Amino acid sequence: MKKLSLIILLIFVQRSIIYAQDLDNLQSQSKSYIYNINDSTKRLNKSILTDTLQLKKIASTMNANVFMQWIKNFNQYNTPPEKNKWTLYYIKARDTLNAPFLVYVPKNYNPHKKNSLYVYLHGAASGRNQFSIASQIPISEAKVLKKALLENAIIIYPYSRKDINWLFHQDAFETIEKEIAFVKSLYNVDDNRIYVGGHSDGGRGAFWFATNKPTNFAAALGICYFPSAAFGNTHLRNLKNNMPFYGISGTKDFLFSIDMVEDIWKYARSNHANWNFYAINGNHGLPFDYPDSTFFVYNEVFRNTRNPFPKKIEWETSDIKNGRNAWIEIKALDTSASIADWHSQLNPIVKENRKQVSLPFIKSRSGAVIAKASGNELKILTSRVKKLTLYISADMFDLSKQLQVKINNKPPLNFELKIDKAILLDEFLKNKDRVFIVANKIELTIE
Repeated sequence: MKKLSLIILLIFVQRSIIYAQDLDNLQSQSKSYIYNINDSTKRLNKSILTDTLQLKKIASTMNANVFMQWIKNFNQYNTPPEKNKWTLYYIKARDTLNAPFLVYVPKNYNPHKKNSLYVYLHGAASGRNQFSIASQIPISEAKVLKKALLENAIIIYPYSRKDINWLFHQDAFETIEKEIAFVKSLYNVDDNRIYVGGHSDGGRGAFWFATNKPTNFAAALGICYFPSAAFGNTHLRNLKNNMPFYGISGTKDFLFSIDMVEDIWKYARSNHANWNFYAINGNHGLPFDYPDSTFFVYNEVFRNTRNPFPKKIEWETSDIKNGRNAWIEIKALDTSASIADWHSQLNPIVKENRKQVSLPFIKSRSGAVIAKASGNELKILTSRVKKLTLYISADMFDLSKQLQVKINNKPPLNFELKIDKAILLDEFLKNKDRVFIVANKIELTIE
């Protein structure tokens, strides 16, 4: 396994060297364009949904149910000054860092109709000394995004660099979540038609979202990628849920062996992963050299709509920052406890040098849940979990009736709940989701 890890590390180093010069050139060439695409007169900058004080004032004039309906039916979006353009925004990523990202608004965008949203993560994520900001996305990336452009999707194009990227940094993913919420505040986005995809490192980032933070997305796509997290555990169990992952691998990919990717996929599928695998003739530059060969998968991806209220969720995490999927969240772990019989450790078996090898996808102890909803009844099994939060929606449960929660086959707990306006507003401010509106929460400690 040390040999395998060294090979993967050498690949990353090689890739960074290959891309570094081109990226630095792009950065120097793009400086003159930054002002033009950051011109605040040519983009939307604020709306009612970006104004926290105004939202609180509006909430204060309504009862909880009326305010919930106001959010659901909100349609007061402004017409952008320019369409069919990329424009630059910044968002606070850390206390001392504002991260740039591009937003594309399609020519046919109508502020009174819901639009799909596609988040595209570029490759060579960790090989950039600075954010490679340009007036347009690179020409090569335009080929990859052609299908999304034809779909008339709003597109978010985040930037990365060495100290904040979707290979090694949790806050890079959390920043993308902030970008999605911000764009949903300004533009009329369909919360059930949000997609994430990428090439190479970007595909790996999309795989990370699928296995760590899928709540926002209807589907995820990776092209010429490696299906594992570069940091933390890779929880293949989390692909057993509603949101599908689509992966395309080049048969001659010199960075990520299709044989190894396929072995991991077969192992995951044997454990009921919702993962679609496609092999296309080409090397690592497949989507740039032969973009038409990958377009078919976008039809599959964009055909999906999110189910915000799945009836069954199976979820595992070793980091409570990534403990949530839809309506359930692991808030605290108890890794000293015994593991449940159903909580097997999924480390894929692959062939290396004609030998069967187990990859260390689970490096640290984790906790897991299996949760099922039927009417107003919830049944939950836990393993190495200390605390849970349940996010209760009035569209999933009948709040005029009692809610029953049964944990680990023990006597049920009964809850009388109503819409809590303070909780509703607080949760909405985080994600600007107009479909999955949190009416209340239940905090549980596992005995």
